[in-house]
Amino acid sequence: MRLPASVLLAIAVAASLSLSALAAEPFGFSDQDRADVNCLAASSIALGNAAANGAPDSAEAVGITTVLTYFLGKLKGRHADLRVADVLTPAVYQALTPILVTEAQRCGAEAIMIGGELERAGKLLSAAQDAPSTRRNGT
Repeated sequence: MRLPASVLLAIAVAASLSLSALAAEPFGFSDQDRADVNCLAASSIALGNAAANGAPDSAEAVGITTVLTYFLGKLKGRHADLRVADVLTPAVYQALTPILVTEAQRCGAEAIMIGGELERAGKLLSAAQDAPSTRRNGT
């Protein structure tokens, strides 16, 4: 059985993640950075699993990709010059394996919290848009 390129890419990304890549910490990684790398790795693994299960374009895969992008954005926001290849190494995956379930739960909880914040903000914006205008004529 030959796997599609998207599946192979997702699996390669998941397999390449390694905490030992952070040992040199070229960007002065903090505990928060390491936690976000773990979330990036856990999301990559979940995306690889979704792809391997034949659902690379499913709603689940889209949601996982959103979470992955969120954690990558956090890292890039703190380290604009970060190259993804600097944190995508085989040792991160190996180091994450024993704590994968715990980290996936922690990362999922953070993603759910952020999703809730976005949902609340969206409701406030919708309500403001639906409310009668408080502006006066000409202002």
